[in-house]
Amino acid sequence: MKPEVLQEDLQICPNPTCNRETGSELFCNACGEGFCRCSQCGAAVRLLAAYCRCCGYRLDLPRVCTEGSSLQAYRLAVPQQLRPLWSDTVSSEIHVAPLALSGLLVLVDTQGKIYLKRIADGKTLRTYDLQGSVAACPAIDGNLRLFVAADTMLYCIDLYGLLYGSVNEIIWKKQVLLPFKPILILLDKILSIEATADRAALLRIYRMGDAEQIAQLQVSTDGRVSKPVMLGAENSLIVMITADGRILLLDLQHGQLLDAEHLRKPLDISTLTAASSCFYFSSQDGQVWKGDLRESKLELQLFAESGGVVSSLGSSDNYVAIGLGSGLVLLDRYARTCWQTPLDGYPISSVFCAETFLMAVDNRGTLFVFDYGESVPRSRARVGNLVLTPAFSDFVLVYVETSGTVRALACC
Repeated sequence: MKPEVLQEDLQICPNPTCNRETGSELFCNACGEGFCRCSQCGAAVRLLAAYCRCCGYRLDLPRVCTEGSSLQAYRLAVPQQLRPLWSDTVSSEIHVAPLALSGLLVLVDTQGKIYLKRIADGKTLRTYDLQGSVAACPAIDGNLRLFVAADTMLYCIDLYGLLYGSVNEIIWKKQVLLPFKPILILLDKILSIEATADRAALLRIYRMGDAEQIAQLQVSTDGRVSKPVMLGAENSLIVMITADGRILLLDLQHGQLLDAEHLRKPLDISTLTAASSCFYFSSQDGQVWKGDLRESKLELQLFAESGGVVSSLGSSDNYVAIGLGSGLVLLDRYARTCWQTPLDGYPISSVFCAETFLMAVDNRGTLFVFDYGESVPRSRARVGNLVLTPAFSDFVLVYVETSGTVRALACC
């Protein structure tokens, strides 16, 4: 059933800083920003919007900058509305995060079945069955190659070939040891993490082209290690933290452990996040730590005292968002408080930092979207209990519920 469209809403300027009635077909008389019209209901919509903010119609509008408009303002505008777009249920549960690239959504269920969907409408374009159990995080590179582990095999799959029915979907496959932990793709390398019998972490580095192992490192831990994060796209450095307080800096290009620090306090490995050459994590006593690189050496400093339990962290180049037991705190990169909000008073389970807006989910399943400059959320939606990182592409947010249902929201 289509949402009711109010006539007065159709003539409101889509510029979030204006919100006044428009007076022209091409630009707003009040603020001078350009816009287009939805062919379905006639509403004024942002130049780069993918969906109409009033009726939810999928737009196919000219992406040109009219005289007097600021194209950058539309490209980076904060979503004002989150509209349900589509939902689907797959044949088995999904325990790994969805992947999205170039308007294509990739889902992998626990039984090794791959689903390729069009992110705009959820239509299944192709499926492929690896016939093996998948419990580790897959990864996708810019050439639409999917790297996934099923049972004891590591696969490199050509998604273009899979999409268009090529007979050579599998580029290569290689046997690996179990258990197989998160895969990280970096330049022309792949990193796998395996647990050993003595509770250490064994890191294996593979060459992407032919899956040849080129290095391996064993790191002493208490058996729990974070998913690696990359520091800057131009190099091959990654950081990992362990639950017993170790911070590790690795060079994948040369297969070396460059540096290590030990805070000697329990760390929350789920909070590790990175932006450019900095990374952030929290300890279980509520402290937020910042790490930086100085000539391939780790430099750690206490970034903030949360005053409570840190439930989640998110970061961008300029901001750090701290999810707490009741609310959200936003700091700038110099640890100055920008704002704090209790929201609805529930713990923040997930924080996602986009370039110009912030998303947070509380443990009741409410998704909030913020402009970095305001503590009042611009929009909100019920998304249920998110246990996996959502995928975002082509103005669509896709998430997986604990029940296994896949849902998409149009960001208008």
